[in-house]
Amino acid sequence: MTELKFRNIQASPDDPVEQWGVEGILACLERGHLKYWHKLAHALRRDPTGVIRRNTRLALRLLETPSGIGAVFSELI
Repeated sequence: MTELKFRNIQASPDDPVEQWGVEGILACLERGHLKYWHKLAHALRRDPTGVIRRNTRLALRLLETPSGIGAVFSELI
């Protein structure tokens, strides 16, 4: 399995999710896999009403190809 890479942002997938922003979360949803989805889900559980939730909600709206993982994260938020 290939590692997730961010293309247009300064953050790395290894950075805290708080540093990913909407584009990093969108990349995670579109091209990530279980390791990164788990990291995002854990961050959402830590702060269910904060900026990660807002960024995830926006990223879900921007998904070009909605997938099953989008539905999972829609339920989480």
